Amino acid sequence: DVRVRFEVEGDGALALSVPRRVERVHDERTVLLVTSDTHRGDHLGFLGAVDVETPNLDALAERGTTFTDARSVAHITNPSHISLFTGVHVRDHGIHDNRTPVADRAVTLAETFRDAGWATIGVVSVRHLGNEVSGLAQGFDVFVVPDSLDYEVDGAADRVRELLREARGRPAFVWLHLFEAHSPYRPSERWRERY
Repeated sequence: DVRVRFEVEGDGALALSVPRRVERVHDERTVLLVTSDTHRGDHLGFLGAVDVETPNLDALAERGTTFTDARSVAHITNPSHISLFTGVHVRDHGIHDNRTPVADRAVTLAETFRDAGWATIGVVSVRHLGNEVSGLAQGFDVFVVPDSLDYEVDGAADRVRELLREARGRPAFVWLHLFEAHSPYRPSERWRERY
């Protein structure tokens, strides 16, 4: 039996996907949240809307839960991620740019996982998601921000794998933010020819 209870305060809204049962293959639980700047949801191979190859995301979608009718509350990186991590709409948290951090008093998704005993790992691929600018490191045991302007996908994914090995034995909440779908575009020759 599973019981779920949701509370919405004020004029808030709640979005849910169709529930599905997923068999657990081992005792270690990992929640992996992948966000991607300016990545169109209809341009993912597993959704089949357009002829695009996304084999790694397709494999993740096959093993995980995919929300196919999700919308961002803002078209700017930090405000939309702050809403995602706090459950508070942009109109209520009041952050409309990539320069204003969320208040320390805000309760984040990472804090909720950490307080439940989970290892919390954040690897972001762009500097303006760093804590001093976004405030989103709240609740993360480890929060990695690139030294240069941005990480490439492989570097960010490698860092997540490394940190997950260190957290072995604990359930883990991992946020991986990817920025390569955002300009400036630097596709490899393979992708330049294909698309």
